Amino acid sequence: MYAGANPVNRSDPTGLYSRELIASNLGATNFDILLTVFDSIDRDMPFFSPLPHSGRWGFLAAMLEAEDGDRLAAGGVNLATAKPNRHYRAPQQLMLVNCEQIMVGSLRLEDYFNILHMPTYMTEAAIFWRDTSPVYYQLNDKLFVDGADMIDLPDFHSIDVSFPAAFPLSGNPSIIADRFGNLYGEFGVGVSLSLPMPASISYIEGYVCPDATSAATCWSVKPPLDNPGPIRDTLRGACVVVGCAAVGGGTLVECGKSGGELVFSMGISAYIGISGTYTWEIPWLSSTSFGWNWALQDRLDGTTLDELRRK
Repeated sequence: MYAGANPVNRSDPTGLYSRELIASNLGATNFDILLTVFDSIDRDMPFFSPLPHSGRWGFLAAMLEAEDGDRLAAGGVNLATAKPNRHYRAPQQLMLVNCEQIMVGSLRLEDYFNILHMPTYMTEAAIFWRDTSPVYYQLNDKLFVDGADMIDLPDFHSIDVSFPAAFPLSGNPSIIADRFGNLYGEFGVGVSLSLPMPASISYIEGYVCPDATSAATCWSVKPPLDNPGPIRDTLRGACVVVGCAAVGGGTLVECGKSGGELVFSMGISAYIGISGTYTWEIPWLSSTSFGWNWALQDRLDGTTLDELRRK
């Protein structure tokens, strides 16, 4: 029988899942209440492990255009690689069971939804300073994105090597890429306040801030997508680095100019200390393929709460 004798609450005449059916499968009494729950958590705040209901407007937009037999794949941004990319989980088929239960593969829709907070790509599982969960939803051949104004993706990332010299000194060469795809070389000399450690390697992500001592300034404005100047000006030249790490950690960087950097690391390392670095640009190796501005643009152009309310 069409829509379980309740076409308004099950699907519309096109066969799409109704707003009420989606809401009930996600534990809400109606779609407006579901939107209120989704809007109750600011998923873009730093140092926050997002709950699955936080700001997933792209997911809801995909479900509103879904019908039985469609295939859904959730994906995120993989930055821990030389050329950042989207990485998707295996697509799952959607199916309505007993005219009331939406299944995503072998999982109920609510169960599938509740694991969306997990990192999309396991190399990023140790990243605690930003959201690494899915923001892309591929429904057959159509893409939906969770929209956001403030985005916690970093301004640059790097691979850092640290090797001991004459204690307490150490050397720290690095290769850096910013989100525009510009590449930089860096070398630092550090003074460690901890016991000497063997050579180590770390993956680093950093944010250019108006005030490096205040983390809030790194996320307080929309990121500029057409002007690499502030990032380039902050990274190039001499900087003083103060920080600590134990497998992963945070670092404040002041660079002798306005602003600075807030840097986070993960890797096999342990130190407490201060160092000086010098960074230079490598323009002949730079390429947009090393950058991830496209990911920020995707979020800025993604589905918003206001768009869903107008649907």
